[in-house]
Amino acid sequence: VQYSQAGVVMPCSSGHPLYQLSDAERQMLQGTWPLELIEDPARQPRIIETAYEFVRELLIGDHLEDFLILPNGTELLGLTWED
Repeated sequence: VQYSQAGVVMPCSSGHPLYQLSDAERQMLQGTWPLELIEDPARQPRIIETAYEFVRELLIGDHLEDFLILPNGTELLGLTWED
């Protein structure tokens, strides 16, 4: 389930194909990482859609235990290798 609020896409369920581990990936991680944590829907990243909302989340959002992702973030934030 996705929730969208002012440019912020809330966590997806682990059924989303982007967050599914393949059998090969699952075997590779077996014994090194707890798979139940990796695949836990509550621990999926929050995907932010705009630079404004990303900066807002960083400055005043409650993201202590969250992963925030801004796809194409370097471009949206105007960053280059020189920065």
